[in-house]
Amino acid sequence: MNFIPSDKFDIQACKQLEVTPQDKVQPFISDLLVWIQDYNWPVAPFVKQKLIQFDKELINPLKSVLSGDDVIWKYFILTELLPEVKNNVLSSLQPELKQIAYSPSEEEKSEEVDKLALKYIT
Repeated sequence: MNFIPSDKFDIQACKQLEVTPQDKVQPFISDLLVWIQDYNWPVAPFVKQKLIQFDKELINPLKSVLSGDDVIWKYFILTELLPEVKNNVLSSLQPELKQIAYSPSEEEKSEEVDKLALKYIT
């Protein structure tokens, strides 16, 4: 798809992403989430702006990230994406957020991801 960045500098794909209808983007949410692994990448803010337009479609892909081992990716999800998602998405992520907050790995503790997750516990 020409709206999925091919590298971290692929702003042309991001411009296409901005005008692509949500129904065409939805099957590629997981592919787009990859571009938030490092929010310092130039494409990350563009991808985030598209992703926050989604609702329940974000839940399973976000559960996968939050249950995974990539602590830096979790950090950027917690600091950049979750502040702007809808409340029902946050509600659905409570088990994963509680796991990070109350039973963090050593790496999650060292990156203070556990403290970030606490902010979202309801």
